[in-house]
Amino acid sequence: MPGHGPVEFTQDYMAQERDLFRALMDQAVIAVNQGRSLDEFKKTLDLSTFEAKFVHGDPELQWGLANYFNGKNGELAARAYRTAFGTL
Repeated sequence: MPGHGPVEFTQDYMAQERDLFRALMDQAVIAVNQGRSLDEFKKTLDLSTFEAKFVHGDPELQWGLANYFNGKNGELAARAYRTAFGTL
């Protein structure tokens, strides 16, 4: 999660963030093309491959990843879905 942890000195972390957001958008586009609702998209969004890269076993970071992407709040998932749908 950006803003947490040690300062990064290479572009590796930015590349990981790019890949995370790309995976989010790719899944949003697929959901929209399949006619799935936002709620259905949130339930099926799978960012588990990024969990180890960003969370490192920290419960606070796990909460942030789960809630901001596809949890109760899920604002980032909602924005990706609306962008893919063309309403944002």
